[in-house]
Formats: sequence, C-alpha cells, structure tokens
Amino acid sequence: MSSRSLLKPLISPVVMAGLFLLPLFYPGLWQTNADLLPKRLALCALSLTLCALWVFISFRLPTWRPNPLIWPAAIYVLINLLSLFWAQAPFTGFVEAAQLVILFVVFLCITQQCRNTNLLPFACWATLGGSVVSVIGIAQYLGLGFTHMLSVGLPSATFIFRNFAAAYIIAVLPLSLFAFVCDSAPKRRLLWMFCGTLMGLYLIYTRTRGAWLGLAIALIFGAGVAFNTPLCRNRLIALAKHSTTKWGIGLCFTLLILGATQSANTPVGVVQRFDELKDTTMQTATSAFQAGGDRGRFTMWRHTLTMIADHPFLGVGLDNWEYHYPFYDHGDKITEHSEPARPHNDLLWIASELGLPGLAIYLYLLGMAFCTGFRTIQTEQTHMQWAALSAMMGLIALFGDSLFSFPKEQPISSFFFWFHLSILGILSAKPEQPQSIVRIGATLGLVICVLSLHLNIKNLAFSKAYQQAEALSLRQQWPVAITTISEGLKQGTFDHRAQFLLGRYYQRANQYPQAEAAYLQGLKTHPNYAHTHHNLGGVYAAQKKWPQAIASYQKALVLRPGYYQVHINLGRAYVDMGQIDIAVETFQQVLKTHPQNVEAHIMIGAISLQKNDPVQAIAFLQEAVRLDPQNVQALNNLALSYELAGQTQLALTTYETLLKNWRGPADYRNAILLRMQTLHKAQDRP
Repeated sequence: MSSRSLLKPLISPVVMAGLFLLPLFYPGLWQTNADLLPKRLALCALSLTLCALWVFISFRLPTWRPNPLIWPAAIYVLINLLSLFWAQAPFTGFVEAAQLVILFVVFLCITQQCRNTNLLPFACWATLGGSVVSVIGIAQYLGLGFTHMLSVGLPSATFIFRNFAAAYIIAVLPLSLFAFVCDSAPKRRLLWMFCGTLMGLYLIYTRTRGAWLGLAIALIFGAGVAFNTPLCRNRLIALAKHSTTKWGIGLCFTLLILGATQSANTPVGVVQRFDELKDTTMQTATSAFQAGGDRGRFTMWRHTLTMIADHPFLGVGLDNWEYHYPFYDHGDKITEHSEPARPHNDLLWIASELGLPGLAIYLYLLGMAFCTGFRTIQTEQTHMQWAALSAMMGLIALFGDSLFSFPKEQPISSFFFWFHLSILGILSAKPEQPQSIVRIGATLGLVICVLSLHLNIKNLAFSKAYQQAEALSLRQQWPVAITTISEGLKQGTFDHRAQFLLGRYYQRANQYPQAEAAYLQGLKTHPNYAHTHHNLGGVYAAQKKWPQAIASYQKALVLRPGYYQVHINLGRAYVDMGQIDIAVETFQQVLKTHPQNVEAHIMIGAISLQKNDPVQAIAFLQEAVRLDPQNVQALNNLALSYELAGQTQLALTTYETLLKNWRGPADYRNAILLRMQTLHKAQDRP
C-alpha cells in the first residue's frame, strides 16, 4: 500500500476534528482575554496538519482537482496581501493576512483531498461541536453553570463575547439541517434535530440581531429553493411522514418556544450585560427600530463611506481602517468610552481597506460560489443538492451578519465561511489531473502554515505581557510594568496601544525622555490616536517645551474636538506660558460642551482671582463648589476671593469647610488657621 493511500484517509478525520474542536478552544486556558488568539493558534495547527499530509501525498502522486472557486479566492487573498505595501501599519495587516492565507490553504487542502462522500460526516461533526458550545451557552444564560468562564458578555460559551458565538452558530445551523435531511438512520436524525434546536435556542439567548437577520434570510432562501426543487421537496415530504420525525419536530418546537420565554440569569459582575433594549427576545427584535438601536453604526458607516471615497481604488490597506478612521470621525463615535477598531460592516470594511476592486472580487467570489451551488442543485443527486443548499445558506447567514458585525475577523466564523466555500468547491470539482507543480504549492503552503503558527505564538506571548502590564499599572508598580510591556513589545507591536501604555508608564514614573520616545514610536503606527497626542503634549508640558505641547494638544483636538481633558491641559499650558486670555477662552470652550466640568470652573476662577476680579472669580468658584463640595482647590480659591471682595464672614465659613476637607500638609492647615485668626481680629475691630 502506497504512502498516498495510507495518508489520504487521514485528511477527513483531521477536518472532522477541526470542525468539532476549533470552537471549543477556550481563551482562559491560555491566560489571555483575546478570544481570537487561542482559536487562531488552533486554526494554525489544523492548517499545518492538513498541509503536512497534503505535502506527503503530493510528493508520492501530485494531482490537481480544478474548481471554479480557486482563482477568485486566490485573487482575493492576493489583493489583501498587496494592500500591505501601501498600508500605514503593515505589521498588523500582516497578522490579519496570515489568518487569511492559512484559511485559503485549508480551503485548498479540503477541496483537493476530500470528496462528496466526506460531506455528510463533516456536517455531523460540525453539528456536534455546535451543540456542545450551545449547551455551555444555555447554561450560562440560565445561570446553571459555566458562568466562571472568561467573558465580556455572557452567554458567550467558549467565545469571549456572545456576538462571536452567534456568528459561529448561524454558520453551523445549516449543516445540522443537511445532517438531518440526509442521514439515513432515524435515531441519528433525531439527534441532529435536537442539536439544531439547542443551537437555535442558544442563538436566541445571544440577543444578536445581525445573526438573527442573517439566519432568517438564509432560512427563507433555503425554504424557497428546497420547495422549488423536486428532489429536495420530496425528501422533506418523505421525512415528514415518519411518526418519529413528527414527534421529534413537536418536541423540539415546544422546547424552543418554552426556552425562548426564559429570562437571563447571568451574573451581575459580567462586563457587558444585556441592556434595556434587549431584556426579552421581542424587545431585541424590535430594538433596531428604536432611537439609538443602531448603536452608532450609522455614524461609522457614513464616515467610512467618506474614507472609501478618498481611497476608492487601493483602500487604506488591510487592517488599517482603525488608523485612518479617527481622521474622519472627529469625535462623533470615538469618545472616552468608545474606540471602534472596525466599522461593524464587513463590506464597508473590505471596501475601505482594499478599495472597490477588492470589494468587487470578494462579491465575485460569492457570486461564483452561488453559481456553482445552483448548478449542483440542478443535478439529480439529493445528497449533493442538500450539501450545496446548506453551504449557500451558511454563506447567506454569515453575509447577513457581516452587514452589522465583523465575522471575517474572527477565526471560527471565517473558518466556516471558507469551509462552506470548500463544500461548493468539492461539489463542483473536475476530475483529478496530474500536476507536478502541486508539490511546490503544497510545500509553500506548509511553510506559510509554520510561519503563521510562529507568528501566532509570538502574538499570544505579546498578549500575555500586555495584560500583565495593565494589571501591574493598576497597582502602580511602574518599573515592573515598564519591563513587562517592553518584553512584550520584543515579540512585535501587535497592538499600537502597547507603545501608548509604555509611554504612559514612563510618564507616570517621571521618565519623560523615554515617554516621549515611546509616544512618538506609537504615532508611527497610529498617527491619528488622540490619546497619544494628548499624553505626548503632557510630556512636553512637563519639560516646559510649550510649542511642542501646544501642537500635540491641538492635534488631539483636531481628531476629537470634544476631548475636554485636552482643552483643560491646553488651557493650563497657556496659563504657564502667560497667555491668560487664550487660556480663558480654552476653558470656556470646555464649559460649552461640558457645563459641569469642575476643573474649567476652578481654572477660570483662579485666573479671575489673579486678575483681581473677585466678582467673576466668586461666580465660577461657587459653581465649582456646588458641583464638588469637597474640592479643596475650589474652596481655597473661593475663600481668597471672598476676602478680596471684602466678604469676611463668607471667607471664614469657606475656610472652615476647607479645613474639614483638607488632607494635605499640616503646614498649610496651620497657615489657614492663622489666616482665619487674622480675619476674626479684623471683624472685631470697630
């Protein structure tokens, strides 16, 4: 028996293991809160195994099975790679490109080495994996277990966030339908029906509207095609006549309806709980039509369209939307609580980063996939028809979700996108042809998989160091935090915020030259990050480099006009430079947008006090004290203003309040007491 015949049967079990195990890789086991890293690592391991088997097989007997999806897919991958040449931050784009390339390698391995007979087992194992994930997610939602698992939005099962899990579920559900319809064993059909019900119930519990819409469109499409295709329709009618199937459908439907009425019982400590618009299933379904239901997406989409208009042919480069978007946002969506890294719409994301040609080839790839699917449905083989239909439904579901989310970034949803393409590629493949060049392609793919695995290991090490440094900074252990984040950066700048954090740590440790260097390095990757410009301005101000400080603050305000803390620090810089009038205008600008900002009131009051204008000083300082009754700076300046205005009794009363709240040096407390004695004596004089 040849090595080819020995190794080729291993391909299918490896694929089935991947379909079952990939979603179960849990980020907490790797001590990281970045969901995509462990799953990317698992995806690299899968691609490496498949490619290694393909290499051994091809060196014994190199063959090639052409299918109409290979060239559109290859061109799409190539455009992503080429975009790195004009990207602002090519390194982070290279990280994303590595995932895309290994997915393409997996696509090639499956389409070249798997056959039609493998498709039903693939669907069954994918369904089993989806049911395990769903059991975990349902238990989390109901508060029955698994709530200790790392998450920023339960019920997320083995994913870090419920939306990512929802994208996975809608990709697998059509495969459960394929398994149910085409499995010949009645008991197993009941199993696939029950697994599909579990996945449907968990999908309801995720409260993910985009995934719901995508699946709904896919189901409508699938029903329309199935009932207009005689063999598919006859198969459904035959199944419906079985009493076992009838009872199974009734029980599953009852379970789904009863389960959908259950309220969430997730722990209070979860970072992102369901908001008031998603308390129930019905509220979630209708929330898209309520004010604020878009969650700011329309704003991001509008600005992204402007970005596309500015870069229509080449785009800004793969994974570089985040670095260009702030220039277009001007603080509309980017706030102190929100820093979007993608537009929550994969079509706009692709168009902005790859240009309109890149979007066109992506849509062409999908179009070719559906053409091959419809050609397969026209055959007279029920098994192949349902395989093609399930693949098209999976693509439609993911496409619908991608209009409101970003499944293309996540390794598992992306894997299933390419897996559905693989199904259609297998179904439309032509007979094998001897091709010696396949050896070179398979070997190149193996090399790429090894490099991608190495890159992801480094990314995981960086992520651990990044998180450890953040934890150390919370404990104000700045020297150790600096060392830790520096070690992480040796792996590569996988996140531009690492340089920002390094600069912030140096700044907190009063090591200003090192902080300046770190911030400047961060701006090379992300020149439009307002936080970096703001902090760099603070470093310049600490070194009394006023022109540079002013320029950095102003750059931050161009990017985020409503960034009030920048206005405060800019005003302070003008005060230190002696440009008092400009400083007052700057602080007043803060009060236009943030009328309850205490710092701005204190600063204008202090400047008025220095200008010997106690009336204006009192007005602003009284408001500051009203907003923050225990603010000692406001109380101190207000007392001085009362003195200057000749309102001795009010000054004494304010000093008394100041003493009650004073936690500073004892020397100043004594000075206040002496000042109060002087005022009392002045009051006693006739």
